[in-house]
Amino acid sequence: LQYIRSLLVSAGTNKNGAHFLPSEMMRAHNTIVHKAIDIEHDEARVIGHMYDCAFTYKDGEIFDPTKILAEYQETSQDPDSLDIDILVAGVIHKLRFPEVSEEISQGLWKVSMECYFRDFDIKVGSQIITRQEAQSLGYDPSDLIGGFVKVVAGKKALGKHLVSRVLRGITFSG
Repeated sequence: LQYIRSLLVSAGTNKNGAHFLPSEMMRAHNTIVHKAIDIEHDEARVIGHMYDCAFTYKDGEIFDPTKILAEYQETSQDPDSLDIDILVAGVIHKLRFPEVSEEISQGLWKVSMECYFRDFDIKVGSQIITRQEAQSLGYDPSDLIGGFVKVVAGKKALGKHLVSRVLRGITFSG
């Protein structure tokens, strides 16, 4: 086996227009371990699996997501202002995939996380609105993700803002 460590996901918006809130990431903490490591999101090309994960602040300090969520609920504070990462440890089946293993050792591979989600909201700049609110304004939320929209209040232009999908009910899958 070849043991690897990697950053699985960070709070914030990724290159696919998916926005990960810390609260949603922490609620999904028990869906990470024992998921497949595959090549290019191809479920037929599984080369290993994740066996552990750690939630960290940006300074590297590890924390228990269940405990932090409970503390924030108890004080009615919003955990979504936290800047966190999820790190994973995994194994690659080195003897079955020697070429891939060697390329990983040389730093030629990158990690792309996979997840499912039950629902999503829309984030425009720093403002989050429900998918239903976006639809009531006459927009198809799926058409907006990853693009920029011009925000106007009355006659005053407030600038162009990136639109992302705020994932709700996340299940990490690989």
